[in-house]
Amino acid sequence: MKKNFTKTVKASPAILMLMMLLFTVTLNAQNNLKDLTQNAYAKENLLKALDSKNEGVRKSAIYMVGSYKLAEFANVLVDRLEKENNESIRLLIAYALFETMDAEGLDAVKVLVNKDKSQKVRNISSLIYQEYKNKLEGTASS
Repeated sequence: MKKNFTKTVKASPAILMLMMLLFTVTLNAQNNLKDLTQNAYAKENLLKALDSKNEGVRKSAIYMVGSYKLAEFANVLVDRLEKENNESIRLLIAYALFETMDAEGLDAVKVLVNKDKSQKVRNISSLIYQEYKNKLEGTASS
């Protein structure tokens, strides 16, 4: 039993260093991505990915726009929302538009609430739009 404990104690500095390295890489990756979106080729590639025929590529691009709050792509997401047949991707677009906090994009989410053919999309879009309104009211009263 002592051998296992000794090995664990010896391994912990290595694990700590690995965690610190991953933390540093993650921080740098976020900064580099924002710098990358200033590059014309990166924007062009992201635009192509948002309009890809491959659902996985489209989902990843939409997720990227939302998670990095790339509001300059909101109008592209609104256009994509009108063309999209897959309800899970329409919901991902609605969430990405929420993350960007783009007013026009969230107006498109409001349209989903009333006009989407899927009850699931209408329900979840309603919750997303309500959260947007709550955030607006919270910032207005602050």
